Amino acid sequence: MKNRARLLAYQQELTERLRASASAPIATSLLGVQVGDESWLIDLRHAGEILFPPHLVPTPLTRPWLLGMANVRSAFFGIVDFARFCGHDPTLITAQSRVVLGGSKLGLPFGLLVSRILGLKRPEQLERRSGQAGGIPWIVAEYRDAAGRPWKQLDMPGLALHAEFRHAAL
Repeated sequence: MKNRARLLAYQQELTERLRASASAPIATSLLGVQVGDESWLIDLRHAGEILFPPHLVPTPLTRPWLLGMANVRSAFFGIVDFARFCGHDPTLITAQSRVVLGGSKLGLPFGLLVSRILGLKRPEQLERRSGQAGGIPWIVAEYRDAAGRPWKQLDMPGLALHAEFRHAAL
């Protein structure tokens, strides 16, 4: 009888915990990356793999920010110098440079070349400064960390759907 009562109490507690977790907001982790001199955040739900810069096949007659195509596990990805796309100097490829893959779910597989990975951040570690920055559609929000460093949050799906990004041909 005691075992049955304990089992029933355990089942009720488990049911309550499942209900609470289903209604709780999903914790978001953000990947911090450096792009030129800027710090960016990428929602991990929208980022794929993080790679060393792969071998690229040049793409003639495309914008200078489209560095080329890369074959990653039998799938082709357009590799974009994100700093150059944003109007900054080209990214120098160093031992710290990485490519963050994204866009496969949207039908536009691409990778963003970044200067380096800065680690994982949680939104609650940051102070939100504003929403979209200057009307740039692929910036979700702007933040400051505890040290006062500015961060921009990249909307990967928004970037992948933006007309300028989708039409890299000259």
